[in-house]
Amino acid sequence: MTHRVLYIPGLGDHYDLPRKLALQMWRLFGVSAKLVPMQWYNGLTYEEKLALIETQLQRVSVEGHTVSIVAESAGAAIALRVFANHPEVHCLVTICGVLDPSIKISPAILTNSPAFKQAVGTIAMSRLDVKDRLDMITIITSSYDPVVDQRKNVINGAEIIRLPSRGHLFVVALCLTIYARKIATLIKS
Repeated sequence: MTHRVLYIPGLGDHYDLPRKLALQMWRLFGVSAKLVPMQWYNGLTYEEKLALIETQLQRVSVEGHTVSIVAESAGAAIALRVFANHPEVHCLVTICGVLDPSIKISPAILTNSPAFKQAVGTIAMSRLDVKDRLDMITIITSSYDPVVDQRKNVINGAEIIRLPSRGHLFVVALCLTIYARKIATLIKS
């Protein structure tokens, strides 16, 4: 059985092509990864974005693959809900993810991406719904992240890996490339 990863990106929609290219490299580590573009600013509702992920999840599950989710930044909020709703998902890995509903977010972002605002609104319930599966969640964060505060991207009880790196985009890029082998190993274990 092969391992499949659904990769849920954050708000940087214009980085989807580099994400796809980096995810192709993950095959070298025994994991097939597929980007599920969120296009956070395209006007689709939270429910429509959730359905996009669930359609992909169903497609790879029917094929008999082990499915895990890797989510970055804003994508972690919706990925946590998917993980809570689908016990067949093997594990969840978040990278600098938004995992606390009390996080401070720019009003402009919330206005331009109502789906993200709704995703943040589901975090508290999602955290309750996954409390029995915390051992299946790995949170990757940085030593300093000016975008998503480290106190807002962790869940007590989950495995936390704090990279000795600074920055938000930099850590996401590291995880897509240099640390991809480590993430693949986590997923396959």
